[in-house]
Amino acid sequence: MRDREAFAAVALVWPIAVFIGALPFWLGGMFVGPFTDGAATADILRGAVNSWFESMSGFTTTGATVISHNMSPNCVPGSTADCINAQPRGLLIWRSLTQWFGGMGIIMLGMMILSRVIGGGMALARAELTGPSLSRLRPKLKQTAFALWGLYFFLTLFEFLLLYFTGAMNLFDAVNHSLTTMPSGGFSTHDASIGYYDSILVESIIICFMFLAGVNFTLLWFIREGDFKKAFGDEEFRNYVLYVFVAFVSVSIALALSGNSVSQGVRDGLFQVVSFATSTAAAVNSFRSTARDTSPDEPPPDRPSPAVTPVTSPCCPLIVNVPALSSYVVDIPVPATNSALTLSSTFSLKSLPSAAVCIRPELLITSVTPILSPFFT
Repeated sequence: MRDREAFAAVALVWPIAVFIGALPFWLGGMFVGPFTDGAATADILRGAVNSWFESMSGFTTTGATVISHNMSPNCVPGSTADCINAQPRGLLIWRSLTQWFGGMGIIMLGMMILSRVIGGGMALARAELTGPSLSRLRPKLKQTAFALWGLYFFLTLFEFLLLYFTGAMNLFDAVNHSLTTMPSGGFSTHDASIGYYDSILVESIIICFMFLAGVNFTLLWFIREGDFKKAFGDEEFRNYVLYVFVAFVSVSIALALSGNSVSQGVRDGLFQVVSFATSTAAAVNSFRSTARDTSPDEPPPDRPSPAVTPVTSPCCPLIVNVPALSSYVVDIPVPATNSALTLSSTFSLKSLPSAAVCIRPELLITSVTPILSPFFT
């Protein structure tokens, strides 16, 4: 297979893989899909785009996500504090697997399984893998693919064991983060990413494996084979270490001068620099102070509750004017012997710039909570 044909094959395979990877997100309920109750056609199409984005971000190990309170029907503003963690466990595992398969390359996986059928293995590998060069670690390319995937699997398993036995992560979180660290992807099971755990031990383990993920896997193979001179003498590796070290020192000094303690500056600086240098997208610093401070009963800070303006009308004793965002949940106390009892009524204001809700005179509205997504109407 010629190089031109190999590049064309890779370009055609990737959209197919992303499409297949997006289907569980769309059909499984992470985003609005055809099985979401009461969903409009526009919302279903938007859910398809969101699913495609999440899948593409996974397979390319970009680490960006669109899972949020106004995108996922599993997250209710004001009651769901951690939107990512509220997703079905099976979909979160699949989301992490897209990064794990994308990290080594789905084409390399295909070469390992179908090398005799597809042919042109070396040209495909050059078209698929990033970096300055591809070295044969074994006489046959299929053996090289097995060697790389074996090393990849071993490092992933080793990281999982370390994370799990720290005690800071449960089994599910340890599996997911080991699957997303080695491909330098950064998907997490929490909105606050690694900052959710606030653990120096967890951060140290993640730092080590993020750093290894940024090293050319050929050099890691040389280390495995005991050829340390060839590995550490590589110019690419030396420049990589120098780049990370200079950035770490600079960021740590900047954090210390901005009012952080030296220890906190070193801790956050090292984690974020390694994360940025390897494009892992894991985060800890900007989320540490707010990861667990948000009350589930409070709306997201960027989504304030609308103002409620009671007015009177000849035909209705009380009219409540509320701005139209999408839909609202209105809590009204029932004037009975049990005054604590409330009724919740959901209504839609999609097509109106504002709306007037008529309340019977014996009832008094107490709260209007916005649902900033048209999925719940």
